[in-house]
Amino acid sequence: MSSDLDTVDDDEHRFYIPPDHFVDNSQVIPLSDSLPSGAWHITDGIRELHRRGIDGRGVKVGVNDTSGEAKHPFLPVQIAGRDFTGSRNGLKDMNGHGSHCMGIVIAVAPKAQLITAKVLGDSGSGSTTGINAGRVWAAQQGADVISESLGDGGGPPIAADLAAYDQAYAAGVSICNAALGNAGYRGSSTIGRPGSYSNHNHGIAALQSDWKTIAGFSSGGPQARFAAPGANIVSCRPGSGWVSMSGTSMATPYKAGVDALVISWRRSIGLPDLRGPKAWADSYTQNKLPIDPGSPGWDARYGNGLIDLQKVFLFLLEKSSV
Repeated sequence: MSSDLDTVDDDEHRFYIPPDHFVDNSQVIPLSDSLPSGAWHITDGIRELHRRGIDGRGVKVGVNDTSGEAKHPFLPVQIAGRDFTGSRNGLKDMNGHGSHCMGIVIAVAPKAQLITAKVLGDSGSGSTTGINAGRVWAAQQGADVISESLGDGGGPPIAADLAAYDQAYAAGVSICNAALGNAGYRGSSTIGRPGSYSNHNHGIAALQSDWKTIAGFSSGGPQARFAAPGANIVSCRPGSGWVSMSGTSMATPYKAGVDALVISWRRSIGLPDLRGPKAWADSYTQNKLPIDPGSPGWDARYGNGLIDLQKVFLFLLEKSSV
C-alpha cells in the first residue's frame, strides 16, 4: 500500500466511537432470533440475493469495536475474539456499539464469519496502540474485510496507523472500511482519522432511509469514498433485543457486509479477490456500479455514491458467463 505524507508519531492518541452518534432508546424492540420488520436497510432485493445463495459465506469480517464476543441470538459465534483495552469485563460488550455493528454485518451478509477485536473500551474509547494491534491481529486471524466504526477530530496521518494498515493488507485483508465521523459538513473537511486515510481504507458516509439523502450529521471532505445506510438502523442490543442507532458507525459495517457479499460471489465464479482500497474503488466506479445520488461523479458528501447490489451481481453474472 502507498504511504501518506506528513505523518506524525503518536502511539497513545485516543480514538472514540464517533461523537454524536445517536441511540434511540424509544425504539427498543424485544429479543428475537430474526431481524425486526423495521430494519429498512435490508431490502427485498437483498433478501432475494440471500435466497439465491449470495450471502457472504466463506468470508471473514473483522468488526473492531467495543465487543470481543457475539452475545445475541441473531449473531453467529465469532471464530476469534480478543480484548485490546484491558477491560475488567474482558470481551463482553458493556457499551452496545460493537454488537450493533456486528448485527449490521450479519444482516447484510448472513453467512459471513465474525472476528471481533475489542479495541474500544467499555466507555467507547481506545488507544492508537490497541486499535492498530487489533487491526493487525484481525488480519492475522484471516479477516477478509475489516470494519472500524471509530475516529477522532482529525489531523495529520499517524505513522503507526498507516503501518498497521500496511501490515493488515500484507497479511491478506482485502479491504478495510472506516467511519467518516458525525461532524456534519460545512464546506471544509470534517473527517476524522482513520476515515481520512483514503489510501488505506474506504471512508463511509451515512444515508437516510430514502436511500438518497445524506444524513445531516455525516462528515464530509476529500477522503469520502462511498455512502451507505446510516440513519435509524435497527440492529442488535446485547442481551436486550434490538435498538435503533444512527451514525456513520452504522454505515461502515453495512459497507463491510456488502464487500463480504461481493467477495463470496467473486470467489464462487472463480474471480480473484480484489486487494486494497484503490482496486475496490476502481472495480466499483469503472464498471458504473454505484448509484450516484449526489452531484454527478465523486463529491465530498457521498464520495462515489451508494453501491448498487443489483448492478454488482448482474455485472458478476455477466462476468461468470463469459
